[in-house]
This record gives sequence, C-alpha cells and structure tokens, in this order.
Amino acid sequence: MRKFIGCLVLLAAMATPAMAASANFQGNCTLEFPNDCVFDPQRAPSSGTPTACPGSSVKRYFWDFGDGTSFFVTPPPHQTSHTYTSYVTTNICLTVFCNDNTSSPPKCYSFSNVIGIGGVIPGTGWSPY
Repeated sequence: MRKFIGCLVLLAAMATPAMAASANFQGNCTLEFPNDCVFDPQRAPSSGTPTACPGSSVKRYFWDFGDGTSFFVTPPPHQTSHTYTSYVTTNICLTVFCNDNTSSPPKCYSFSNVIGIGGVIPGTGWSPY
C-alpha cells in the first residue's frame, strides 16, 4: 500500500505543470531627442501578465534595447534607464532569469523615435501598479 501511495504522489507531482516565469514591462521616454527612457519590469501594462518568478525570486533581468545595447541588471533596483541617441524603429525586449534557474521567454514591445514621438511603451501613460 505504501508503494501505491508513493506512486500516486509522484504521478500527481508530475502531472502538475510548473508555473512559468513571465516578463513584462512599461517604459516612459522623453519627447525630446535624444530620448531618455526609464523601463520598469514591475509595472505591467494593464492588459498584460506581470513579471514573475512563481515559487522563486528574480535573479536578474536581461534588457535588449534593439540599438545594439543590451545588458543584465541584478535587482535591486528594478528600474533601468537607456538613452536613444540615434533614430530607430526597433523592439525593446526583456527576459527574466529566476533564482530557481528558470527563465521567461523574451517580452518585446516595438519602439520608434523616427517621427519624434516619445511617450510610454506600451500605451499612452504609465498604467497603475
């Protein structure tokens, strides 16, 4: 009977999918060129899944700003900044690495300062936390 119960527990553990890490963020950029931007992985758009490491904590963030600049950030702080010094139409991407050795797929948003529009990525204003 013990072996049977042990097998049931093992099967139940195998049948429960692990919660996946998720990445999301907002960015706020100045209207003036060059564009100074602040990105916050703890501020998800209102319609999006927040950045998370279920059952763990964030080990580091990997930012790719689409202009040849990319780097890791170890929190705290969670926010990071970047300045666009040339005109680009690109994707800004965030990947989250968790302390339990899982990671998220990259979350990307498009950004263009070619026509001189700054603002918030995505949307038209910082969404509430």
